[in-house]
Amino acid sequence: MSNIPKCPNCEKQMVIVWYHEPNEIIEEFINEKKCFYRGLDIKNEDRESPNRIKYHCYNCNRSYSSDLKKHVVEIDSMGFLKKAQKELDNIVNELADRVINDIEESTKEELKSKPEYSHFGFGLYIRNKFIYGNDKIKYRLEADHLSHLIYDKILEKILN
Repeated sequence: MSNIPKCPNCEKQMVIVWYHEPNEIIEEFINEKKCFYRGLDIKNEDRESPNRIKYHCYNCNRSYSSDLKKHVVEIDSMGFLKKAQKELDNIVNELADRVINDIEESTKEELKSKPEYSHFGFGLYIRNKFIYGNDKIKYRLEADHLSHLIYDKILEKILN
């Protein structure tokens, strides 16, 4: 790795950018941050061009051309998706707990005995009372789908 330069921005060691379909070894390198996968469909310069993105710095999330004169800031879409999923899971969990605390024991027993989802019954109750107007829901989610996720979490909690 001595021929791979350090990042001009932060002076940390960079890694090679991989453009081809990764095999198991390359996937392992990507997961270990020993190389950076930029994808197959990235439009890029000719392989021999000094403008071709060749190096990546994981520390500042920049990718550089072979001559280090051109750089792009990479989007960490997987990191964003993981964060969004975690936030969604937390919202679903919190709203399921709120619904469980809001409903009568008889309703809980009815849900246990008839667990099939009813959009026009319990689903609308969840949507109208706990989803609409909720400022904690940052991402654009279809309310009926979210009510179904909450319903499934409620069942998971009251059946266990």
